[in-house]
Amino acid sequence: MSLVLVVMTVGFFIWFGNYQESSATNENHLVLPQVGYKAPAFSLENFEGRMIDSEEFEGKPVLLNFWASWCPPCRVEMPHFISVYEQFSDQVDFVGINMAHQDRNEAAIEFIAHYEVPYDNLVDYDGGVARQFRVTAFPTTVVIDHKGIITYRRVGGMTERELMNVMHSVLEEGSN
Repeated sequence: MSLVLVVMTVGFFIWFGNYQESSATNENHLVLPQVGYKAPAFSLENFEGRMIDSEEFEGKPVLLNFWASWCPPCRVEMPHFISVYEQFSDQVDFVGINMAHQDRNEAAIEFIAHYEVPYDNLVDYDGGVARQFRVTAFPTTVVIDHKGIITYRRVGGMTERELMNVMHSVLEEGSN
């Protein structure tokens, strides 16, 4: 009896996994928030109220950084992101995504002002984009290549060296 139950359970998970993957397509590409898959499309407002759509980044690599103002690793890594942005801003779009559903708007604005963040930061008011990208901890960084494919994903703070390596890698892949 228990062997039948185990086989049925394993069969269900295999079927369900295949069902999920087959139903998540976009232009004949699988859309999953994992390395090697097409990134989910999204639209969010920036802190100035302008709606920004992920289609604006097509044709150029983009680095998404999911953060919150109260997050200690987010504070530690922000100077590294700014430094790398200054070196690669003409080749890669940098976009911060504030987890507003777990942050205070005033604190997020103070965070951006304190670090003088030079790139656009979007506001995920209800956590919908975080759910699309399966963000479970902050910070989470996702790099998407010029074709819209996720090439890198990291949960946790990043050093400048790590960021530089990721930038070189995504730009190297894009030139091939």
